[in-house]
Amino acid sequence: MRRTLIKRRARALRKVMSEPEVSLWARLRGRPPDKPTFRRQHPFTPYVVDFFCERADLVVEIDG
Repeated sequence: MRRTLIKRRARALRKVMSEPEVSLWARLRGRPPDKPTFRRQHPFTPYVVDFFCERADLVVEIDG
């Protein structure tokens, strides 16, 4: 139940990203496969993180 709520919250946050998040996402999206890839507004129980790179085990939080 709680996991479903977090996933719904992540989807909603993807639709209303702050200006700094949109700017960073424009640079991160569509990177070549040999570069680390990022997910935006990724559920990371019990949180939703702004950007997550699984390959580098890295979380990036942007404060707008």
